[in-house]
Amino acid sequence: MLTQLKNWSINSDSFLLPALPSIGFWISFISGLLLLFIIPPFQGPDEVNHFYKVYHISEGNWATLKKDNRVGGEIPQSIVEIAQYFSQYRFHPNPEISIADLGRFSEIPLNLDVKVMQDFPNTGMYNPICYGAYLIPMYWMIQLEVNPLIQLYLLRFISVLTWSVALFFCLKWLTQFRLLFFLLSTLPMAFFIHASVSADVLLNAVVFLFISFVFRVFVARQGLTRKDYGIVILFILLISSIKLVYAPILLLLALWPLHYFKSRVHQIFTWNVWFLISLAMILFWAAQSGKIYTPYELYNPEYRAGLDLTEGANMNYQVHQLSLHPGNIIKVIYFSTVENAQDFAQSYIGRLGWNFVRIPLGMLLLSYLMIALACLQPIPIGLARFQNIFILGIAFFTTWVLIILSQYVTWEVVNAQRVYLLQGRYFISLFPLLFIGIRLLNPLTVKLPVWIFIAYAFLSSLITIGILYKWYY
Repeated sequence: MLTQLKNWSINSDSFLLPALPSIGFWISFISGLLLLFIIPPFQGPDEVNHFYKVYHISEGNWATLKKDNRVGGEIPQSIVEIAQYFSQYRFHPNPEISIADLGRFSEIPLNLDVKVMQDFPNTGMYNPICYGAYLIPMYWMIQLEVNPLIQLYLLRFISVLTWSVALFFCLKWLTQFRLLFFLLSTLPMAFFIHASVSADVLLNAVVFLFISFVFRVFVARQGLTRKDYGIVILFILLISSIKLVYAPILLLLALWPLHYFKSRVHQIFTWNVWFLISLAMILFWAAQSGKIYTPYELYNPEYRAGLDLTEGANMNYQVHQLSLHPGNIIKVIYFSTVENAQDFAQSYIGRLGWNFVRIPLGMLLLSYLMIALACLQPIPIGLARFQNIFILGIAFFTTWVLIILSQYVTWEVVNAQRVYLLQGRYFISLFPLLFIGIRLLNPLTVKLPVWIFIAYAFLSSLITIGILYKWYY
């Protein structure tokens, strides 16, 4: 009996593992379609401000408007009215949103003739590249004067489609970590965030594709082609532009050994060119964001109430204080990591909505058990070398530090001891490096049937949908 079960598992794996890219696509796509309607309007983190920013850019305004000590743009009043109504549910412990309200607001016309200056200071610093997937669809919806609520749902559809297609190619390119990435893409937080309008959607899609591309080329054991160089430059431009603090993930390019290049000189020259391109993009977009940034104390007092600004926070003063006391950087990183460990461990798997909708403890533990099991799957011989583990560790640690410091200087009161909120969605693009590193360090290998991971994906999808529906309706 055990022999028959083992043979069945082996036979099923020979079919299911190659089919995993298609299975991942359809699970992600169908779950996303359901969630984009179940999640009420503007209940994704910062979704309202991301939507404002997309609209602003799609009208041809590549730079955020800054005037009268305000940061934002000219937005149709109809959009603002809908957003303000649903914003009351962001932190509500028992929202009970009415389906009738959704129907009522779906009948409100866009009315391009009546616009108001709307503030969105946090997403105002984001550049247009972050929203590349949304801009053309939004442009045509504006031209056709599509209802604001329909605009939101169509943009959410773009999010779902963008992520699902990226996931398909990510899993298709990967061979050695396919089960791990399939699992990470089906966590409750992954389902949730990719069914909302967010800059995180394109970031996660690009980073997942980049990691899969790096390992695809690595396993090929061949030199780089002109096409490969072009793809690398595209990834560098995108990752260095979408969210600057994730640029250290590009260090994974150092995994490619010397014989992939023509010579040592050619390798060093290529690395320097890649570095300079990334640095140029980072400096350019950082300068643009610096022009937009306006701290709470300088923001127009008539309009700053209720905005995503922290009283007492000032990025410029915070950076100055850290430069005077560089030892505090270590303290901030340490306390932010240690004292937030339980919080981001929970929120990485699934604290949904505005960080209030929690999945059951059993699902949380099951998710980490499945991640642990995914880190036991076989990998190619020669991949678990010290230099590869070192590169992964440097990329992970550097990005981790930059995420913490970026949150600290932007959102925390000057001289605060630590970052007090690190949302799990920040780590969707980063934690794959951690889990790959753990896999390379772990000498134990246990090959589990693929259907176990697929069963988890279906369970995760059902629980995510059920929890959100129960919470909001």
